[in-house]
Amino acid sequence: MHDSAPSALAFGAPEEGRKTVLVIEDNVLNRRLFEAMLTAEGYRVLEAQDGPSGLRRAMDALPDLIVLDVNLPGLSGREVRRRLRESTETRQIPILLATADPQESIEREIQQSEYDGYMEKPIAVSEFLALADWLILRSQIARHIAA
Repeated sequence: MHDSAPSALAFGAPEEGRKTVLVIEDNVLNRRLFEAMLTAEGYRVLEAQDGPSGLRRAMDALPDLIVLDVNLPGLSGREVRRRLRESTETRQIPILLATADPQESIEREIQQSEYDGYMEKPIAVSEFLALADWLILRSQIARHIAA
């Protein structure tokens, strides 16, 4: 495991400790890259290649984190995010936007906290993993405090 951030994997019982990340990405090479990075860190990875299947998987699996591309077939990443935030079951799941779109093109969405994190592709591996760990940990702490 990398040393730059506390691990979200440390919380919960051993079976519960394996956190689930849903990667919604239409590019198969990018999905494989995310899968390789995340499974190497001990995460369980679910995948979807388009907006509609990503939305269904998120609703069914209720992952600990969603890595979401903006430009998806079927439903855009923006629409997937909007629908996830409208649902009481999924609104608290952190969403990490991973896109090739330059930050300037989505600046308003980032400033309005429509996403919990943002990474521009190509992804810097250590930064991505640290951010993923942090978003999951922050979500767990918030749920614990609210309970």
